[in-house]
Amino acid sequence: QTCALPIYSPKLMAFALFFTLLPCLLMLRGRCVRWGALAVITSTMAWLVQTKHLCDERLPMQLGFLHQIPNHPWGGRQIRFSFEGCPGQGSMVFAPPPNFLHLPHNIFLDQVNDVGLVPAMLLLAACLLLFACLLRGFWLAVRGGWWSAGLALRWSVLSCIVTQSLFQPFLYSDRLLFCLTFLFTGAVLAEFSADAGELRR
Repeated sequence: QTCALPIYSPKLMAFALFFTLLPCLLMLRGRCVRWGALAVITSTMAWLVQTKHLCDERLPMQLGFLHQIPNHPWGGRQIRFSFEGCPGQGSMVFAPPPNFLHLPHNIFLDQVNDVGLVPAMLLLAACLLLFACLLRGFWLAVRGGWWSAGLALRWSVLSCIVTQSLFQPFLYSDRLLFCLTFLFTGAVLAEFSADAGELRR
């Protein structure tokens, strides 16, 4: 397990590990070597997702959910559809409770399912702005040569948070952790701002 956050599925742990190791690829010498290694690993992950090794029914379920959003843009847990699961699983059904599959297992899609597209888009905009600033800070750390064990730990925790947000019902499984996520990301962003100020001086 890549960090202390509760990622229970070995498949989700593989995704979190993939995100965690990305800065290591960027530190390889030579642009061709970096992008070549990234292309190989990404292609391997994409192939494994299509097989039973890393395939997870959440991925086709979320794709099917996206196609249904125009029919129910105001939420209310009215979306119902069938989709093909992973190899060997056959056809599966997403439907309102008490159906077993009634949550998209994605923090933004869960919002769409409950309260509609507008609140989900506002949450997405806020998260994209925040994570864009964080990614810029980590990128400057890698390119500037001041990557450290502390930053690696912060990136690992952030990778787990992203994985949880995209593939788990984060708002329902642990709301406290959801709130603490913004405190953590804000603290890391403040550190980047302080470091940038010191570099300018």
